[in-house]
Amino acid sequence: MSTFSLLQITLDPPIERDSFLHAATGGVPRADLDRHYRDLYGVVISNLPREEALKLQAQLNQRNFPTELVADEDVPVLPLDFQMQRLDIEGEWLRFTDSMGRESLRALDDLVFISGGLLTDLKLRPEDRVISQSSSKERSPRVERTYRPEEIAEFRIEFFFLSDPYRLKLSLTETSTIFFQKKPLRLQMRGPLYEAVTSIAALLPSERLSVGMLDPEKRYPSVKAYLEEIRWHFYQLRKTG
Repeated sequence: MSTFSLLQITLDPPIERDSFLHAATGGVPRADLDRHYRDLYGVVISNLPREEALKLQAQLNQRNFPTELVADEDVPVLPLDFQMQRLDIEGEWLRFTDSMGRESLRALDDLVFISGGLLTDLKLRPEDRVISQSSSKERSPRVERTYRPEEIAEFRIEFFFLSDPYRLKLSLTETSTIFFQKKPLRLQMRGPLYEAVTSIAALLPSERLSVGMLDPEKRYPSVKAYLEEIRWHFYQLRKTG
């Protein structure tokens, strides 16, 4: 059976959380509502039977949040990414270098889209708790491992090309470093980082840039929200040719 997605007509304005939850209640499992709202950016929801998708679309329309019904098979799937560490712009060429020193020289004419922005991701961090002896039979304390959710910040800049490899990624976390035009950048260096983003964004027209490349201070609420925006842009580019 074919399934469908609802895509925003434009990325602005967003829908209020309560309006979305009321519209989606009944068609979407209650436990998933908050997650769907957090990840909503371009692609509202996917993998719905046609009738359920149409019902949700009607509910959203009543709340002044128009969407487009699209078969899931027609929403672009993103290619695998390849991690790089350095980028040097050399005229009409982009020179990428990974952490092993391997280079990839790409023509600017082959570049079709650049995405980027500050992401928030939840990771489970292990924590060990020492439990004291409860009886004389226990010779040593027991260690119990639990997992605590922790927000991890990451700044990504990704380049999409017409030829293989289709997707190259620069990624910054609190413990990593990337290099742009031979200068080091760290997540804490917001001024130089935003200047680098502005320089990179100048490579393409605005319709081929993600919102985070146009506004480096934008914070995506989740990795999926960031990725869904890219898929939304690719769908729009495919429609307009």
